[in-house]
Amino acid sequence: MKVEKLVLQSLGDYAVAPYNFVSLPEQSVARYKDREDLPAHNVYKHEENKELLNGYIQYQLVAETPIIVFDGNNKGRQAYFFKNSNGQYAIPGNTIRGMVRSNAQILSLSSLVGQPNEIGEYPDSDISNTRFMFREIAANDALGEKYKQILNIDQEQRISRALKTGYIYKKGEDYYIQPAVEVMAGKPYQRLDERTLRRILDPDTKGVQFMYTSKDLKWKNKSYAPYMTPVSFVLDNINKKIKKIGNPGQYQYNGYLLSGKFIFKKKAHYIIGDMDPKQDAILVKKDMIEFYKNDLIATKKMRKKDEKIELDWKYYDLPDSEKSKPLFYILEGDFFHFGFTPYLRMFYNKTVLDGVPKTHKKVEGISYVNGIFGFSNVQLKGSKKPVSYKSRVGFEDAVVEGEAVVDEESSVKLLLAEPKPTSYNLYLKQNLNASKKELAIYDGDFRIGGVKQYWLRDHLWTWEPEKGWSENMITHVHPLQKGTIFTGKIYFENLHEDELGLLLWALQLEEGCYQNLGLAKAYGYGRVKINQIQLKVENLAKKYRSLSFHYREDRDSKEYIEKYKKYFSNQYKEALKGKNIGQHPSVQELMYIKSKVISLAQANEYRYMVIDGKNNEFKNKKVLPSILEYENALQQKKNGKGTRNQKQQRQTYKSQGNFTSASNHKQQRGNLKNRSLGNQLSKFF
Repeated sequence: MKVEKLVLQSLGDYAVAPYNFVSLPEQSVARYKDREDLPAHNVYKHEENKELLNGYIQYQLVAETPIIVFDGNNKGRQAYFFKNSNGQYAIPGNTIRGMVRSNAQILSLSSLVGQPNEIGEYPDSDISNTRFMFREIAANDALGEKYKQILNIDQEQRISRALKTGYIYKKGEDYYIQPAVEVMAGKPYQRLDERTLRRILDPDTKGVQFMYTSKDLKWKNKSYAPYMTPVSFVLDNINKKIKKIGNPGQYQYNGYLLSGKFIFKKKAHYIIGDMDPKQDAILVKKDMIEFYKNDLIATKKMRKKDEKIELDWKYYDLPDSEKSKPLFYILEGDFFHFGFTPYLRMFYNKTVLDGVPKTHKKVEGISYVNGIFGFSNVQLKGSKKPVSYKSRVGFEDAVVEGEAVVDEESSVKLLLAEPKPTSYNLYLKQNLNASKKELAIYDGDFRIGGVKQYWLRDHLWTWEPEKGWSENMITHVHPLQKGTIFTGKIYFENLHEDELGLLLWALQLEEGCYQNLGLAKAYGYGRVKINQIQLKVENLAKKYRSLSFHYREDRDSKEYIEKYKKYFSNQYKEALKGKNIGQHPSVQELMYIKSKVISLAQANEYRYMVIDGKNNEFKNKKVLPSILEYENALQQKKNGKGTRNQKQQRQTYKSQGNFTSASNHKQQRGNLKNRSLGNQLSKFF
């Protein structure tokens, strides 16, 4: 299948993306009150002596576009299809399980966070409760305003009034910050222009790095790297300046000279005073250390697998032992920010789970999903200790039927990266009419977008690789061709009729719906159709009384799906507000995004946004409409009913030559190398 090179076209009033979010329901529900209500695994009858259901579901999965389910071996940045222990191409059972479980969660209004433990944490949550960090130095938006407010820059001195300085070190399993002596009264640190530094620095001072090759600061020093080095210095207290800098012990005061990553036009180096033994050390809470490490991973400074800092980013690493490192920090009551540059990345006041509706955190009981798929070490209300429950479903690998053929035509290099959840204009619920300064951020009253889903496509697309892309940014995928057929089985035991109906509905969805699996879903790979579902249910009387080997009987899957819909709609009227489950907004959004297939002509409205020279599509913080709002937003653009801002933007694009054609595509296409990369919470919100 041919991979189309997408030609960039201008945005309308709203952001675009190859994904969107199924909203979280206002109220989630529980299927069981407590652990004792769950069916035991060693019986075949439950409530009112009602027989439970055992058997399996066999299904066929047909690839409607080339599909690549990664085998996990990324050697040489090559992605090949998974093979099972028998050497057969297959989709792992865990992959199918994840797809079905995610759908079942939406279709049953199951809580995403589960039950809190004794200290208020949610260890069984499907959403990682991280606290994101941000830095918006010059942005004229909601986050930029917050950043400037916290930093509180003294425009004359060009330093922050809020920043303090100190030294971070590790003792045992904990990190501490030892405050530093103020360089001058009321000035925790001193900013030095590189011209000044060159003038007052002793020539033999060790460890200092200059950002430019000469005194005129015209040309960047290509060998420059972020540094921090111990020095001594002389103060001119009258003029409030540093007069001289040399090696440690050479002059009156000791401290550190340091500067972070090079930025265009940057000229600043910084002096921090020595440790102040008169002040008490500050314990850094363990969760703040974890959030800081998460941010290093999200910003590609650290590898997630081994938490090893990348060589180019060693400057931002935490010390491993009692060896200390100078840093900057801001105290805000019990909350504080810390980092290794004055313009540090700051923590949001709220964590991700603060954006989940409170009703999801107050569900007393066990959801459909946890009841069917099992759970481990969950603190249920009323239980003295955490409890566990084994899954009642098992997923076999879905194995290729016949010969599997790698599709050479769609075996291409792709940039498998995307904007991070820190892109709050995309990942949080927003008012479509809000200005940049009114957008919701991870603070105050905000709501996460929901469960992430990729739009389906009838085509494959990519950007033409940029010369600036490094090899570790791209992956060469080797998918199996369109039309490849897989066959799999799902075994179930001791399910109620409504639970079996939910399982079947989550697998096949509604008529005309598709699923998507594997890598590169954003580029159109992995759209699949579930066909030929065969439901086999055990006749327990035949199995145990007549000793028959033909005790599995064919049943109608649609019958059980309808039983689930009817049972759920009657049982949970309050959560559904009197409607049936099929009318719930979350279910409607899921069915819409799983049935709408994007054509190549529509591809520009369902792509990643880019930063390319003057064309910075992230700059204006455009909002991503919800799944059901999206169609209306596109229709308005098509009909030319955009706002004044949209029409003005079109004129700007024309004047800059940003309406592209095949002839100028090379100059105008989106440069993805600079956009926000990675996705810490790939599945949710």
